[in-house]
Amino acid sequence: MASIVVVGGGVAGLACAWQLRRQGHAVEVLEREHEFGGRLRAQRAGAHRLERGAALLRRADGEVASLGAKLGLAPLPQTGSVALLWRGRLHSVDPTRPLRGAPHLSATALVGLARLAWQVQRRAAPPGAASPELAAALERSLGDGVLCRAAGEEAWSSWVEVLLGEAGGVAAADASDAFAHGLLQRVRAGLAAWSFEGGVARLARALAAGLPVRAGCDVHSVETESGGARVRYRSRGRSHSVVADAAVVAVPGDRVAAICPKLTPDERGFFEQVSTRRALVLHLLLEERPMLRATRVLVPRASGIDVSELAVHSDPGVGHRVRVELRGDAVDRLWGVRAEEAEAWLRATLEGAPLRLPPATRALLHRFDSGHAVFARGQLERLARFANRMERSPRLAFAGDSLGGPHVEGAVSSGLRAAESIEREL
Repeated sequence: MASIVVVGGGVAGLACAWQLRRQGHAVEVLEREHEFGGRLRAQRAGAHRLERGAALLRRADGEVASLGAKLGLAPLPQTGSVALLWRGRLHSVDPTRPLRGAPHLSATALVGLARLAWQVQRRAAPPGAASPELAAALERSLGDGVLCRAAGEEAWSSWVEVLLGEAGGVAAADASDAFAHGLLQRVRAGLAAWSFEGGVARLARALAAGLPVRAGCDVHSVETESGGARVRYRSRGRSHSVVADAAVVAVPGDRVAAICPKLTPDERGFFEQVSTRRALVLHLLLEERPMLRATRVLVPRASGIDVSELAVHSDPGVGHRVRVELRGDAVDRLWGVRAEEAEAWLRATLEGAPLRLPPATRALLHRFDSGHAVFARGQLERLARFANRMERSPRLAFAGDSLGGPHVEGAVSSGLRAAESIEREL
């Protein structure tokens, strides 16, 4: 049995720690925030329970589903209707067959969408290609702009970009064609949503149950050598250190180089080029249920509205709320404002759209300074070189969505792979 410190109590770190604990190792998790879970965390607001980050899972999230089953979590299909806001109207869409099109598309756009679907199927990834680095060869054979030209501008801007956002979050707008191709393979599996009974954030709570998670620990140094690892951190104004046989760093990729001073040149080069995008999620607790035909409304970027999705929730015996994911300029514009100011901006932005929201009793704004890993051109090839590097820091592994993909499946997969890496080395 080895002692292992996992730095980062998000879902990637918790999945890694859970797997290592299952293999019989002594594991301790250090989390910077005062609660574990990272973006996969819920918050109480009166009787309401709000999902701060990911609120839905997809059919392609097989690793998450398998892990949930091992934890005894029951899957819960989300049966609400989905609509697309386009040119002032709501169009009902079928998330189970998204590459077949949507009612607002012209015949020409539908032909382009079929052409795109053929491109994706023709370049189908090999078995096990859930790991983004396995798709790195696409960056050499698939130049940026190819997928958009296959689909055509109308289908791309009014539908495909929406699908990419559904599969990979708001950072998908900045993804290379090679990474977008991987996201479209997730789309091919269908975007019918599901969750766990009790919410997606229940996954983090189930993983953490029985794990020693120490919150409020701001790690500033992780150093490893052939004999083990030393982790230094601050907690409650005092400096501490812990010595272990190995360490796993499961923090946002753009923070890794700063806390790991002894990385190899290849490791440092990779993490210094990781890019992330900030994210904002606005919750409104409403006096009454909105008069909408759908429980989820998707908004294309081409609409000019810096909102990617609105989701309406009605909790029996509790009340009604709407969850709004912001994007683009709105994230920068509203980053430092109060939740009430963000609500005022939202209502002004939606003026004239068929999305009338009742008065709110309370507004809450959740900020994520490293909200989503961005897989722009070249990132997959850098990830492949990182995964196959010859020189590695001893007794050290890494996890996080910058290594697996900007979604829960990617974070969980990276955490389980990090556990395998440490197990092999030990």
